[in-house]
Formats: sequence, structure tokens, C-alpha cells
Amino acid sequence: MTIRDPISAVPGGGPDRLGDWTTTILARFGAFTRETGGAILIMFALMLPIMVGFVGLGVEVGFWYMSQRSLQTIADAAAISGSFEIRAGKNSATMTQSAVAEANQNGFNQPNGDTINVNNPPLTGLFT
Repeated sequence: MTIRDPISAVPGGGPDRLGDWTTTILARFGAFTRETGGAILIMFALMLPIMVGFVGLGVEVGFWYMSQRSLQTIADAAAISGSFEIRAGKNSATMTQSAVAEANQNGFNQPNGDTINVNNPPLTGLFT
């Protein structure tokens, strides 16, 4: 009994024909991997989402710092205004009113539920 190879049974088939097919595929794959034309397009497509993400992160961090700086400016202006009232010999109510007015003038928005606490003398720190 003879065992026949199914590939050799196909017309035009056989071990040599199968070998040619795989050799051709491997040769084309090898040529594809050595080809460098258009590689920059693929690198750009892969790096673009990462670059956009870093730009977005930079913008967000910049916004955080700008918000912090704005709030610190409002607090500093209110503190200076209150200290001028104390230096002028005014009472605590006038000092608080002046600090709140200065904070509102610099962009502080009390209707949002934010509050200003004025402490004279200070509650913490070296001058308590």
C-alpha cells in the first residue's frame, strides 16, 4: 500500500511547488521589513496621540497654576487691605468689610458659596 502526499496529488503541486511558495512569502516579508520608505509616517501616526496627550497635560497644569496664582493674588490683596485698616486705627468690622470688598474687586465671587475669614489677631503662626 502506497501513502500518497495530498500536495503532490494536486496538479502543479508537490514539494518543490510548496517550497517555492513559502520561499516567495519569506522573501517578500524580508523585503518589506528592510524597506524604510514611509517609516516616518508610521512613527508620526504612533507618536501623535502621545504628543497630543502631553500638550493637553501641559495646558491643564498651566491652568492649575494660573488658578492658584489668581486665588493667592486675591488673598494677598485682601490681607493688605485689612492691614491698612488696622494701621489706620479702624475696628475689626471695618477691617473685615475692607478685606471682603478688595477680594470682590479682584475677582472673588461670594455668591458661589465661598467665604472669607478674617482673623485679627492671627490664629496660627509666629504672631499669634
